[in-house]
Amino acid sequence: ITTVAPDGDKVGRLAAVRHRTLSAADQPDAYDYDHIELPPIKPITTRVRLHRGHCPCCKKRVAASHARGSDDASAKRLEQVRHDRKRG
Repeated sequence: ITTVAPDGDKVGRLAAVRHRTLSAADQPDAYDYDHIELPPIKPITTRVRLHRGHCPCCKKRVAASHARGSDDASAKRLEQVRHDRKRG
């Protein structure tokens, strides 16, 4: 039995059998079950743009670090991609 209230109800009753029509009183027993549908999963995509350039004073190449609050695993992967590009 589900403890969560359903969003809607559907009731199915027999209208008739071969030899007579049936009323609600003729069908006192009910079998309940919950049909659960999960909504489609939509990923949340955040584009992180890191700017880079050259320092006009020392001429060194400088780049922004990952944004505060972004996923550290994503930042580490980004650093790995940068490293691989430099080597390749």
